[in-house]
Amino acid sequence: MKTALSFIFTIAFLAAAIGVSAQVEQITEAQFEAARSAALEKASQLPRRVVTSEKFFEGQELKGRRDDVSEISASGDKHRSVTENFDGKPKTDESISLAEQVFCKRHKKDWKRSDGPCPKTPELNVPAGSYQYSVETDAADPSRKIYRKWASFGDTVQNDPRDAVRMKYVEFKFAVDSEGMVEQTETRRGGMESAEWSSTRITKYELAPNGVRIRVPTTKN
Repeated sequence: MKTALSFIFTIAFLAAAIGVSAQVEQITEAQFEAARSAALEKASQLPRRVVTSEKFFEGQELKGRRDDVSEISASGDKHRSVTENFDGKPKTDESISLAEQVFCKRHKKDWKRSDGPCPKTPELNVPAGSYQYSVETDAADPSRKIYRKWASFGDTVQNDPRDAVRMKYVEFKFAVDSEGMVEQTETRRGGMESAEWSSTRITKYELAPNGVRIRVPTTKN
């Protein structure tokens, strides 16, 4: 009897696993980008808190990190704070946008009103490559879908100085539900075997959070 139950359980487990894996669907670049744009557009209609955490490694050693927190009100006002620490040198920049007013705060300096946008955090470029695209139901939450884009790059050329920074693999993922974008993840790996590097970037969206209210900061002339 115990053997029979074990057999039935095994068959049921395999059937469930096959069912989950069968939900993975290959899609096109256009479908991936359209789904991402639609999810971001839907989320943009709600007040939200967007939290991004980036980590940069050399081998297993954490060499730097950047934390980016944005709060956006229902009217579109925005407060953004970016804190980073590379090589033991911490720095924090902030910006506030309210209607036609823009205020910037550079590290330990005072808030200043600006005639234009505040300096932006540099964005990593999306490397050219032969990407694959897929979508699947989130096994942990059937109400969500996970879209994925990834590519591997050719082996490095030995003794080429560029090998230390050469890209080997990149992956972009995002999860969506009925309200729009939930999370985005970016992973990169590269370098040589003796000097490998990697980076991870995770962005989480908290839609319609309580207490988001952007105010004009105290400035000095």
